[in-house]
Amino acid sequence: DEVWRYVATAWKLTLSDDQKSLPEFLREGLGRFEGRRGAEELLYQRALLSSGQEALDDLGRALDLRPKYPLALLLRGVLRSRQNDLEGAISDYDRCIQLWPRFSQVHVNRGLALAGLKRWNEAVSAYTEAIQMNPDFAMAYNNRGNAHGALRNFSSAVADSSPAGRTRMTR
Repeated sequence: DEVWRYVATAWKLTLSDDQKSLPEFLREGLGRFEGRRGAEELLYQRALLSSGQEALDDLGRALDLRPKYPLALLLRGVLRSRQNDLEGAISDYDRCIQLWPRFSQVHVNRGLALAGLKRWNEAVSAYTEAIQMNPDFAMAYNNRGNAHGALRNFSSAVADSSPAGRTRMTR
């Protein structure tokens, strides 16, 4: 199908030395394929190139076309977190987890947003989910240690934050 060939060419441009032509290529593709299956990929690619509200708008349009698009949900969650829309980020991460439950980074991102709202117990649970999926995920241990510290559960904080504690916990 023509739209998918266009999407593949856009990804090739993304990985090439000729990225200067990519924004125009994406704009042209969106004009040609607006509303068609596959256009959400072009919107996602354009969101990767932009920031702020423009990226959020593109991701919203991509999700209108394909509501079950975990990468778009993940990226929108990240952008919402950066804009301090933590509840919106959590909502996107929750939807992403429903579609992609074994992707440990989404659980960590969710934990970070929960920690930003000082919902420490929920943050600990999110980090624990990530650790259960990926026992060597140091970022999850460190963030869980920080959340335990905020809860004044210092023995758990030290266990998560020290390399010896992580080694003991993963065996």
